[in-house]
Amino acid sequence: MTFTIPQRCTIDTVNAALLAAGHDDVTILYDAYNSHCVSVDYLCRDEHGHQYYMTEQTSYETAKQWAEAFEAGYFQLDI
Repeated sequence: MTFTIPQRCTIDTVNAALLAAGHDDVTILYDAYNSHCVSVDYLCRDEHGHQYYMTEQTSYETAKQWAEAFEAGYFQLDI
């Protein structure tokens, strides 16, 4: 399946589109502590195979900006 930007881009609709496209290891969220507001949770595995979520801030201000960048193949995070 392919990720398609939803007509109405909100945190919830973009996350639903990610899930529908099979990207169940990535979740975007509103982050009040990030001056740009959109952060990302993604599923990671440690050297023993244990899963954990890593949250990283991004430079995107809206869910639409993040979705457009993701669709274009960019997944650049500011650590």
